Amino acid sequence: MTEPIGSGQYNQRKDSTQVVQTDRILVKNLKPSKEIMQFIIGFEELRLDYYEDNFGYCTVGWGHLTGGKRSCASQGITKGKLISRAEAEKLFEKDLIEAAHKKVQPYIHVPLLQREFDALVDLAFNIGHLGKKAPNLCKTINNGQYSAAANEFLDITNGGVPGLVVRRQRDVQVYLKGIYDSRH
Repeated sequence: MTEPIGSGQYNQRKDSTQVVQTDRILVKNLKPSKEIMQFIIGFEELRLDYYEDNFGYCTVGWGHLTGGKRSCASQGITKGKLISRAEAEKLFEKDLIEAAHKKVQPYIHVPLLQREFDALVDLAFNIGHLGKKAPNLCKTINNGQYSAAANEFLDITNGGVPGLVVRRQRDVQVYLKGIYDSRH
């Protein structure tokens, strides 16, 4: 038995990759787990220099957008300027909490298992607000169709981008089984 999370307790058995949880918890009481933090880090490249991503947005650390959807130049940031790893870690933690509180919790109205919540946090970290970007997923979960919701992850691949196909498959493993494997 581990410590309670939020207002509910859960039984957890860990081997090297799997978490088994038995009681769903109100979403407002869930926080991203350490396992999902490591999972996301496994998929996101750490860059300590400011750069513009494929869409031209100024980015640093583990995919942190510095000023929303704006270029570095429009923010007065010199591309190539470096930050420390500690700064990147702070930005990552901030982005992860924001993904949970602003991009998942407002759209999910039913209790979840930690692993289900974690998979949704990864998805939100990767694509943005779930209600806007994955409304069918939210609807399916909110209708209590927890298992069926797993299939909805597989449709969120930006037209079949290979890296996103793999990531969504791994999100399903987290969601259904608590297997946090981000190896490529």
